[in-house]
Amino acid sequence: MVTAVVLGLPGSGRTSVVTALRAAGVDAREAAAADLTLAESDSAEDLPCVVVTASARDGISADLAGLWESVAERYQPRVLLWTFSDVGRADDDDMRAIAERVLGEPSTAVALPLADDDDEFAGMLDLRDWTIT
Repeated sequence: MVTAVVLGLPGSGRTSVVTALRAAGVDAREAAAADLTLAESDSAEDLPCVVVTASARDGISADLAGLWESVAERYQPRVLLWTFSDVGRADDDDMRAIAERVLGEPSTAVALPLADDDDEFAGMLDLRDWTIT
């Protein structure tokens, strides 16, 4: 079973992400950065994927960048998940550019939010298989 640990600053939507992952059959839990210490016996197969939540409303702070780097130093698989991208006028290209600049590494979108004619959130485009939800 896939295991995921969800990190993020308060207000980043990490609790909602854990709920959604569990509903999709992923063994997910919310954790603090201090919970990420690895035991000597941990093998690469036993490491959970770390989902770092970043709010499109708040951006990426130095604290969040520090969390991202601490996960990298532990050689854990990680993914950055933008939350609240449906609120306001969040632009996915701007969010990726901010992430690349602050985190110091390239990023690739997996899914994009879609808006309707009134500029309201209407769904998601999965870039892996071009399906719309």
